[in-house]
Amino acid sequence: GERDNMHLSVVENRLILVVIFDQRSSVGLVRLRVRRASEDLARILKSVAETARGEEEGEGVIEELTEADIETLFK
Repeated sequence: GERDNMHLSVVENRLILVVIFDQRSSVGLVRLRVRRASEDLARILKSVAETARGEEEGEGVIEELTEADIETLFK
């Protein structure tokens, strides 16, 4: 645009990262930082997916609760 620019990036085919910047920022610097942020976000998304899979396989917190834990909640 006249004042602001926009950079779009797709992360892991699951997330769209949108960065809006003005003429004070160079396109090269924005691309560099977007690439680094995209790598970080990709790692986070993978970690969340692995955690979700673990919970589906019965490794979640709910399965670790005992009847005594539940009774303690209601005292």
